[in-house]
Amino acid sequence: MRAIFSREFFSYFRTYTGWLFTAVLWLFVSIYVVLNNFFGLSGSIVNSLSIAIVVLLVLVPVLTMRTIAGERRSRTDRLLLSAPVGTGQVILGKFCAAAGVFSLPIAGICLYPLLFSRFGEAALPESYLGIFGLWLFGLAAIAVGIFVSSLAENPLTAAVLSFAVLFVSFTMTAVRAMAGGIPGAIAYALDLPSRFDDFLGGTLNLGSAAYLVTVTALFLFLADRSVERRRFPFSGKMRKRTAIRAVSVLIAVAAAAGGNAAIAHLPESRRVIDLTANRIYGLSDETKKLVRGLGEDITIYILAPEESQDNSVASTLRRYAELSPHIHLENVDMAKNPGFADKYADGKEVYTNSLVVESPERYRLIPYMDLYGTEGSVDSGDFQMTSYDAEGQITSALSYVTTDSMPKAYVLTGHGEMALDGTFSNALAKLNVETAELDLLQNDKVPDDAAAVIVNGPTSDLSADDLAKLEDYAGRGGNFFLVTNFTAQSDMPEYASLLSWYGVAAKPGVVIEQDAAHYYQNGTYLLPDLRQDAQITHDAAVGNGYVFTPYAQALTHPADGDGLTYTDLLTTTADSYNHTDITSQSMAKADGDEDGPFTVGLSVRKDISGGAGSEAVIISSPNILTANADQVVSGSNRKLFAGAMTELTGTETSISIPAKSFSGSGLTMSARTALVLGLIAVVLIPGFLLLFGGAYVLLRRRR
Repeated sequence: MRAIFSREFFSYFRTYTGWLFTAVLWLFVSIYVVLNNFFGLSGSIVNSLSIAIVVLLVLVPVLTMRTIAGERRSRTDRLLLSAPVGTGQVILGKFCAAAGVFSLPIAGICLYPLLFSRFGEAALPESYLGIFGLWLFGLAAIAVGIFVSSLAENPLTAAVLSFAVLFVSFTMTAVRAMAGGIPGAIAYALDLPSRFDDFLGGTLNLGSAAYLVTVTALFLFLADRSVERRRFPFSGKMRKRTAIRAVSVLIAVAAAAGGNAAIAHLPESRRVIDLTANRIYGLSDETKKLVRGLGEDITIYILAPEESQDNSVASTLRRYAELSPHIHLENVDMAKNPGFADKYADGKEVYTNSLVVESPERYRLIPYMDLYGTEGSVDSGDFQMTSYDAEGQITSALSYVTTDSMPKAYVLTGHGEMALDGTFSNALAKLNVETAELDLLQNDKVPDDAAAVIVNGPTSDLSADDLAKLEDYAGRGGNFFLVTNFTAQSDMPEYASLLSWYGVAAKPGVVIEQDAAHYYQNGTYLLPDLRQDAQITHDAAVGNGYVFTPYAQALTHPADGDGLTYTDLLTTTADSYNHTDITSQSMAKADGDEDGPFTVGLSVRKDISGGAGSEAVIISSPNILTANADQVVSGSNRKLFAGAMTELTGTETSISIPAKSFSGSGLTMSARTALVLGLIAVVLIPGFLLLFGGAYVLLRRRR
């Protein structure tokens, strides 16, 4: 076998085949690396590998067409078949030689993630998993090509037939989406590319890996049977041998199918290993605790036939089902059951792959696009999926349908308050906190079902009557999320009185930070220190540890006592100062500006006679609850808000799992560096391989 491998491997480079294969595969992958990684600054190579299987569709038939059909055309096959080695060793030697040629550019591609790590945070596990998947796919395609070559009479026929077989495999994904039942299952069994796609998602799917390995082994075995048939042609005396070959083929096919079926029935958590940087597809401890504690049956309807459902979402749902026997998954084909979604849609349009989570008491519809975070306009089609929120949405829905009553938060209106941004409204929805607007002109008091009232940076003052109603609510044990607004504080004595009910005052002016590690772009864009041991700040603290509070005021409060307990949540450094003259064009420190540190966010609890208590979370930045501010710190403002509302609404069923970002930190590379590296990768290396290989082949022919 070693002699066969050596002969075959070096023969690829004595002709132009090996040089061309290596150069072309490297060239196309490198073009995508330059676009996605060098200029696109992505730290993962997986998006650049997708082109490779299309290139292999053409290159593999060229690589394998001569393996056996070439021997037959040159009439050297009899020499191999009469050699003192088995046909299996012949096939394995030829396969290892072709695989060796294929592995050369793969080895070169393995250097790219290491190069990325020199320019930032590279997603090494994801990248090498994708490369490993490409390698397994290539080996399977090579095995198919060798089998087809064993059937053909000449290399050209072998190349055309190999291309046709691989191309048919490429079409199986579409066939599976259109056909259900047994045809869909057959299409899935023939679908090589979808197994490679599983590796590009950042998860090691043992089923897909086993499938590609099994396909490789099976087609090599079939090639061995095909060559052996030629070695011992059919005759009356050879019927027994022929029958044995046929039975062995059937056994091999059955073993391959059985082995893959066994792996497919492994629990999802064992069969699919999440290697993504943010553990996108795993389930958090909060979710596991909730699901394992379910005491009633829950049905989750996937509004898509099984063969065309979103694979990532389906994988996540199977993880839920494995945690509890009370969760049942059911696919619903809306084309066959067009009226099914109507009773859950509430008049809205429902799209394929949406989910319905239903208990005996209530249900929740989860639109498909809510399972992913996006940037851009979904309506226009110009958008990009940036995060995966399936766990957050499904866990929230499970909490909702299994909870008897939902807390309700009212958002105060009528005083120029900033509208609650959709990002933060969605955060409340994930917490299963109902929201409603509160206009005190239309209400004699704050409703009794209010778990909390949100006052989001009013620009005009409360009326005396409004203040009385809010203080009455606080006196009944009501809770507040209060945001101050530096532009209006001096003209708002009634709102100041509401703050003073909790012993808190907001100083005129804005806080300027001079410590560069505690501001973003300029000193008014504060990144204050975040308290680490408070439940409200826990999720933000274990994340990136930043909360963005632009144009914040300094908050003051007395020491604990007289029934008041304070917890400073957000504080500036000693290098900060309170700039009182906000009308000035200069933010430079002026005479009379007080030095820090300052509190810009706090929680306070006030004891009330009768055992009740009122709690307030007070933040002094009017932009704290805006999507733009939240994006600066990758969702930490939203985490702080969710923590505060969980505390204020006082419900233990409020679970908010944040969306998990698809992107890592990425690369930092200058345009000049990207251009130089791109020229080396796309021009210099493949050009050298083609020129050197061509010169080497020509020199050998002239000898």
